Amino acid sequence: MLTLNQSQKLVRICDLYKIIKPILLVILSIPFVPRKIKEAIKIFIENLDLVCPIPTA
Repeated sequence: MLTLNQSQKLVRICDLYKIIKPILLVILSIPFVPRKIKEAIKIFIENLDLVCPIPTA
């Protein structure tokens, strides 16, 4: 069993977030997605952007 320390877990979370963020943004653009779901996704994105800043080149 693989055990990860805190920094390794954060790196893993940020790596996964980089993959799913574009998908989340597409979901936000779909008109028939309920407002409450969109609000939850926006809050999720805002918080993970603070934890895992994605560099803009």
